[in-house]
Amino acid sequence: MRSTWLYAAFFSCVPGAAVALAVGCSSSSKPQQLQSDGGGSDGTTMEATPGDDAGDAGSNIDQDPDVYPADHQAIPQIDYNGGPILQNVRIVTVTFTGNAHRDALRSFDHFITGSSWWQQTVDGYCVPGADACVSAGTSQAPDGGAWLPDGSTADAGDGYLDVELGYDFAGNTIDDSDIQKWLAGHVAAGDFPAPDSQTLYVVYFPQTTSITLQGSVSCQAFGAYHNSAPASGPITQIPYATIPFCDYGQGDLANFKELTISASHEIAEAVTDPQPEVNTAFYLHSNDAWLGALSYGGGEVGDMCTNAVPIDYQESGWDVQRIWSNQAAAHSKQPCQPWDDSAQPYFAAALRTPPLSINGRTSAGYVVVKPGGTTVAIADVFSEAPLAHDLTLYAGKSKGPGHLPSDIDLPDDGITIDLSKTQVHNGNGVDVTFTASSKALKCNPANVCPTWQPGCCPQVVLRAVFDNNDYNDWPVLVDVQ
Repeated sequence: MRSTWLYAAFFSCVPGAAVALAVGCSSSSKPQQLQSDGGGSDGTTMEATPGDDAGDAGSNIDQDPDVYPADHQAIPQIDYNGGPILQNVRIVTVTFTGNAHRDALRSFDHFITGSSWWQQTVDGYCVPGADACVSAGTSQAPDGGAWLPDGSTADAGDGYLDVELGYDFAGNTIDDSDIQKWLAGHVAAGDFPAPDSQTLYVVYFPQTTSITLQGSVSCQAFGAYHNSAPASGPITQIPYATIPFCDYGQGDLANFKELTISASHEIAEAVTDPQPEVNTAFYLHSNDAWLGALSYGGGEVGDMCTNAVPIDYQESGWDVQRIWSNQAAAHSKQPCQPWDDSAQPYFAAALRTPPLSINGRTSAGYVVVKPGGTTVAIADVFSEAPLAHDLTLYAGKSKGPGHLPSDIDLPDDGITIDLSKTQVHNGNGVDVTFTASSKALKCNPANVCPTWQPGCCPQVVLRAVFDNNDYNDWPVLVDVQ
């Protein structure tokens, strides 16, 4: 399944909003407990796996408020699924004759994979049990010499793998399948540098080109994507990124800013998941709630930071996107990096949800409630360091960017949520009571799907608010069985 084609260049974010953060540290009370009154399910596809020493809702669930951060359920790690990575990516920059931004795009690709941004984000994604990690990349020829393909005004012998071609598609409306054939043809003809196991072709299309992908249209439903094309020879899959030039009506500079943000998103995902439809590498499968809460439809390293946080970041004058860092998440940092940890300590109300078996697949992030029943879960409030004042908790459906944090919808679908306390600080435990009416619609958690589709489990958040521009959400899927 292609995972990165929806891109957040089409969506705005609330300034200062941040994604919820969790810590994976040991505790005498493991955060996996749920209590259910009439919960559970008859014939459900889900099976709870409670932890040891889980404790009971309603008991003494507070922790020492002076230990920062208080223990809480871990933030998800983007899962490794067995596919290859590009350890030292070698970018081939492809533009078409007449592109006014040609030199700037080449400079961006030459710079970005050796930047500080790269080191703080994708650098460090490693194949478990193997000496294989994403590290710095390059845009230079393997021998450091010139690469001058026929018919190209590429690099004039400067050693960079830059290609410029006349636009040679049959029309201005093309499909991803056309791009795959075009790419494989130029590679076979020697017009492009021959691929090796580290090669990524980044293709920047003119504004006049409209690209269709699985029935959707560029600059309407998506801003960019990456994929791999089949090839013959020792390299059987050729990773590539398709970057359309979209006009957002804000002028050329703003459009170029969105272009480099899109490119950074896709390059980061292409090295951590270069063959998304053939052999997936890094993609979130272990927490369905977080998958839908932070992204607009994907679980790759770029997708997971396209919602809830300001995605823009300035790297040496270039506009790039913040990228999910497993290393940062594992060390109790903001997972969408780079981020200034000194600006404000991170905080959240982290709901304890047990791992559940869903048709043989294990996922956290669910609270199971039977129609007419009640389930009580514990939320552990934490902050990385002392805060100037208490947090305020809310629970319900987020209205998304552009709304005040207190402007949160009441749960629908026959579900209500009650909090045992709303003014909280680090170390507080909160009983969160989920109640489903007898007429609440059952959902099908076996199908991970957008929450607005029929049959999908409704998504709610526990929102911890510090002030109007500083809040974090902890997402939960309510599985009515």
